[in-house]
Amino acid sequence: MTKAIDEHAFDILDAQKAWMLGMLWADGSLSLPQRNTGHYIIVASIDQWIPQMFKTILKSDACIVEVSRSHLGPKWHNLFRFQPGGLHYLGPKLERLGMAKLKPERIPPTILPDELIRDFIRGIFDADGYAGMSKHKSTHPEVSIAGYMPMLEWIQLRLPGKIHRLGNIFRLCCAVKHMPDWYDYLYYPECICIERKRSEFVKIRERCSFQV
Repeated sequence: MTKAIDEHAFDILDAQKAWMLGMLWADGSLSLPQRNTGHYIIVASIDQWIPQMFKTILKSDACIVEVSRSHLGPKWHNLFRFQPGGLHYLGPKLERLGMAKLKPERIPPTILPDELIRDFIRGIFDADGYAGMSKHKSTHPEVSIAGYMPMLEWIQLRLPGKIHRLGNIFRLCCAVKHMPDWYDYLYYPECICIERKRSEFVKIRERCSFQV
C-alpha cells in the first residue's frame, strides 16, 4: 500500500529545504520500480533527526527503520533509513531539477534562488564533506568535499579549491588560506547543519590559528 506523503513539500523552498535538497543530492537515492508505482527516495543517516526532518516536511507516514551495521566493525554506527515511495509528482520533479538516479550524472538544481545556494552546498558538505586533520598527514588540516565533476565544478565557482581525482570519485580540496572563506560561506548563525562537522572546522581554526 502506498504511504501518504505531501509531494508538493518542495514546491516553495527556504533555507531548511535547500539544505535538505543538498543532503538528498549528495547522499540520497532516487529510483523507479519496474512496475511504475511511482518513484521512491531513500534518506539514510547515522543521525536520526535527519530522516525525521524529511519525514516531517513530507508529512509521510512511512516508518524510519534502524539498520544495524555492527557486522562491519565497532566503528560503524547504525543507520536510520527513511524510504517513502509512490512519488508520482515529486520523483519526476526531482529528476527534472537535476537529481539523476545515477550520482555521477546529477547536476545542480535549476530552481535554487541565489540566496539559498549556500544552504544547498552546506547540505552537500554535511553529507560528503570532511573537516579535520588529514588522514595521510596527521599535522596537516584538511577541508574537502567528495563527489563528481559536474557538482564539484559548480561548487568550485563559490568555494575556491582544487579538484583531485581519487579513483572514480573526485574531491574538491580547500587550501589552508581559504579555510576561513569556506567557513564564512557555509555557516551563519542559526543555520541548519550537522553540528559535529562544524565543531571539527572550529578545531581546525584553533590548530591553525585563523579566525572563523
